[in-house]
Amino acid sequence: MVTRKWILQLLSAAMLSILAACGGGSTLNIQNPPPPPASSSVSIAFQPAPPSSLALGGTAPVTAVVSNDPSNAGVDWSLNCQNPGNCGSLSPLHTASGQATTYTPPTSISTNSQGVSIVAFATADHAKNVGTLVTITGFAGFLKSGTYVIETSGSDTSGFPYQRAGVIVLDGNGGVTGGEQTVNFTDPNIGATSSVTDPVAGGSYLVGADGRGTLSIQTNDVNIGQQGIETFSFVALSNSRLLLTKLDDLSLPGSSNEVSVGTLDLQASATAPAKGYAFVANGMSTSGLAMGVGGVFNIDSSQTISGVGSAFDLVFDDGTGTVNPSSAVSGTVSTPDKFGVFQVTLATDFGSVQFNAYPLGDGTHLKLIEIDGSVGWTVGDGFSQGSATGTFKTKSTFTGKYAFGIFGRDLQGLNASLAAAGLFSTSGTGTLTSGFLDESQSSNMVQISDNFHATYAVGPGSDSTVTTDPAGTGRFYVPLSSATGFPDFTFVNSNNGTGPAWVFYLVGNGGPALMLDADIEPLLSSGLLGGGVGTGIAYPTTAGASFSGAYGTIFTQNLVGTENDVVGKIAVSSQALSGVLDSNSLAGPQTNDTSFSGSFKTTAISGRLIGTLSDAFFTNDLGTTDLSVSFYPIDSTQGFFVETDLADSSGTPISGDLSFGYYATRTPVCQGCP
Repeated sequence: MVTRKWILQLLSAAMLSILAACGGGSTLNIQNPPPPPASSSVSIAFQPAPPSSLALGGTAPVTAVVSNDPSNAGVDWSLNCQNPGNCGSLSPLHTASGQATTYTPPTSISTNSQGVSIVAFATADHAKNVGTLVTITGFAGFLKSGTYVIETSGSDTSGFPYQRAGVIVLDGNGGVTGGEQTVNFTDPNIGATSSVTDPVAGGSYLVGADGRGTLSIQTNDVNIGQQGIETFSFVALSNSRLLLTKLDDLSLPGSSNEVSVGTLDLQASATAPAKGYAFVANGMSTSGLAMGVGGVFNIDSSQTISGVGSAFDLVFDDGTGTVNPSSAVSGTVSTPDKFGVFQVTLATDFGSVQFNAYPLGDGTHLKLIEIDGSVGWTVGDGFSQGSATGTFKTKSTFTGKYAFGIFGRDLQGLNASLAAAGLFSTSGTGTLTSGFLDESQSSNMVQISDNFHATYAVGPGSDSTVTTDPAGTGRFYVPLSSATGFPDFTFVNSNNGTGPAWVFYLVGNGGPALMLDADIEPLLSSGLLGGGVGTGIAYPTTAGASFSGAYGTIFTQNLVGTENDVVGKIAVSSQALSGVLDSNSLAGPQTNDTSFSGSFKTTAISGRLIGTLSDAFFTNDLGTTDLSVSFYPIDSTQGFFVETDLADSSGTPISGDLSFGYYATRTPVCQGCP
């Protein structure tokens, strides 16, 4: 027992010694292992910061860096916006940490700006993410702010004219802030053609990266457009000029049932009108006949148009090909309103003819729309003769080489049924030489492509014996022969008939000659009498003009009696064409973003190119895919084209389509934009 007690005492002493050492009082030092360090948290951040805004047509690299990720899993990317199907794209959707993805905005947006959220997720932990808002902007700022003059011409489902001229104010940021417009249309309330002038209450516009866009004009007139809203598709030629077509959805209730094409031009200034203006306009008479008017009104004192230096001609599609001159012309002009708009009232043999005149600026160019309702409903152009007013006294003042385009209605009276383009020269001796004409009359089933020459007279009347004009109006005409009763116009191919009676109204100062066309041909093999009424413009041409580069275009088609109007862009290179078109047709709903192609080549006729166009719109009268056309460059910046396949290979007329258009160079809206 003694031994057991001694052992217990020894163990107790040892325990006391150990406890004393733990208290720090001894050299014995026993330590626990240190605790493990706290775990690091994954984080993600943009490096560098993404752009806060980006224009349509641009791209931007976006980079995110993930920290504290031992797995180096990288970054996952996503996009969010109010319209999930139109946020743009990221490529690639997964990157390594510090590697950029590329953001590409959508091709178009429905407003002038749209917010898109770009979100970067740490692949290792999606709870760790970072986002940024990028504002996508259109190119509304490409267009100068200011007052613009609009003019369009087309038809409604009844085949009657639908015409528009006006001014709208663009704020440079996508808004329409005011203006006024005159519209001639079939008023559903009275079942007859009417002319109304309304203020513009507002609207908006968009410009895409390729220069194409949309314009909306709002009025308080529910009978115009779609319950007062008019929508157009356009292509910008520059920061101050657009080509456009009406693009209301004709399938929707409350539609105006209108198709039309036209222009929108910046009004540089609104100077008071003075001196002579040459003008032409076409449309329909109050009795329902196709009608064209032309002439010169000379504002030779304040707000007064005297008979000195003034002329007025009227043409109906009555089958006679007769130009009816007024024996006397006088009138007045009103005081311009705040937009420079004024009224022109002419007293003629045919009654009082009144136009609203919308000046484009500098007093050189007017858009005219007839509002009297007693003679007819027409729309057209006026050009100032300026210092040349009263100087066109002899044949020698009509000289130069010209390319021309003419558009109107043939003798059947259907809308968009007569189109012509061509060229001629005159040396001031009373003859038109080196002429070539491509003309289609779709309802008459007439197609003419032929050389021609003609003689012209000078003066205010239609007597071919008149050789001088003391008033110097600038009116020159191809008269009717006293022997045959047909115009002094000769085609090389006698089967093409007698040709048209033309009246030219000179602008002078290197400017164009306006044209009034009274067509008549003898009875054709088809049993129809060819002819019609049209107006147009002949521009002085530039020798060696090219057809290459970026262009905008508008054109009108008669698709077997139904009008189709189109606007779009063209790229021309190595005698090949390609482009994108927007269209509206009375036969169906609007069609946007339709691609097309074509080609052309030179001919023995200097200044005339021939080729083909192909797409859903361009099908010829034999039902194949290529449409035959002739191009007439005015210079390297603009020209006309017209369909030439209204007959089969033997020359026999067949039913089909008609196409007539204008093209002009366009400036890209941004660096690197298409």
